[in-house]
Order: sequence, then C-alpha cells, then structure tokens
Amino acid sequence: MIPQTVLALVGFLFLVAPGLVFEIRRERRRPTLEETAFREASRTALASLSFTVLSVSILAVVRALWPWLMPDPGRWLRDPATYVADHYQLVAGFFLAELIIACAVAIGFEKVIGRKQQATVRPEPLWHIVFRRELPTQKKKKFQPFARVRLIDDTEYSGFVASVSSDYDAAKRELALEPPVYRRTPNSPAAGHLSDDWKRIVIRGTEIRDLWVTYKEVKPPPRSRRRWWQRRR
Repeated sequence: MIPQTVLALVGFLFLVAPGLVFEIRRERRRPTLEETAFREASRTALASLSFTVLSVSILAVVRALWPWLMPDPGRWLRDPATYVADHYQLVAGFFLAELIIACAVAIGFEKVIGRKQQATVRPEPLWHIVFRRELPTQKKKKFQPFARVRLIDDTEYSGFVASVSSDYDAAKRELALEPPVYRRTPNSPAAGHLSDDWKRIVIRGTEIRDLWVTYKEVKPPPRSRRRWWQRRR
C-alpha cells in the first residue's frame, strides 16, 4: 500500500525507521545473503513493528507514572482533531519520543545479537573474509591488501587493492587495483610496471582464474618540513 498524503507518508516512515536502522547496522557487521524483496521487506516490517510496540509500551509506563508528560489516549481517540489542535506539543513530543526510543532499542538489540553471532558459523563471502576481516590491525600501523591476479587468458595483474565488491555471485564481483600496478602478458617473461596515470584497474570476478593476496604495511607520506616563514607565503 502506498501512502497517499504527506501525513500518511510521515507516519509510514516513523513506523519503518526502527527496522531500517536495525537492518543497516546489521549489514555493516556482515554481508547479507541474496533474498527476495518480499522477504527483506517482511523482515524489516516485522522488526519495525516489534520495536514500535516495545517503545509504545515504555511510553505507556511513563504515562502511568507521569501523566502530564504524555497525551491522554482516551480524549485523543474520542476527538482527535480537536485534541491534536489543543495539545499539539504533547502529541509531537510523543511521536518524537517513540521514534527515538524505538531506534535506540533497535541499535541496542543489534549490538547484543551481533556479539553473539560473532562466535557462530555462518555463510560469508570468501572475498569479504580475505580482503576485510583478515586484514591485520595494529596500533600506529596501516595495512592494505596487495593482490596478484591471474586471468583466464593467463594475463597477470599485481597491485594494491583499492576496493572490492564481495558478492556471493561471481558475476557481480569486481576487484579494483591501484598503483603501483604491474602487468604480465602470457608471452612476457616478467611483469612490467604500468604508468601511475592509470589510477584504477577494475577486474571482473568472472575473468579471474587465480588470486594471491598478501598484506603490506602502508606508510603515510612524509610531512612537509617547510620553515615558518615559508608557510606564511
């Protein structure tokens, strides 16, 4: 069903927002499996409904303890137009509080289940593991994957991995290398350095036959040591 008015659209977004927050944070922790749009929308709607019901329950407790902080549901239902016009601040505050509480509950719930799922076995794209999860992390050191790629026609490319799309479907995978990039053609005995004018080399996953990966430390560029009188120019 598509909202027909601005108020209906705002109400729809208020209801769906907690589920969207939950799904966005969940996908940041791990890639999701391919699924139908209906299943994804159903999961988002169910999560939104659950978080909304919980947030309204919390506000109901607040209403029971401090009635002046929350709208009167009885008067609101009996005469909605008049009550909203006379108490628009309470009504607006209620909707805003409900949205904040629902999104906060969604974030907290995602953190809890995210910690539990880290120790479980789950399907995960191998490219995501190699290029992201297994990337070394050390204080004051930055590492970047360095890949050697052999294509179907035996052409080889080597370079730092600039970005990678870790999709389950090999036809949708892409690997981008950045300078320094080296290329060896099937008839060449050694690899040659490509000009650094080529900032990215994009390779489709379907063209890759073999892939070697290592992790190299990337040092930041040296800082300029200009004198104080030179900096003022």
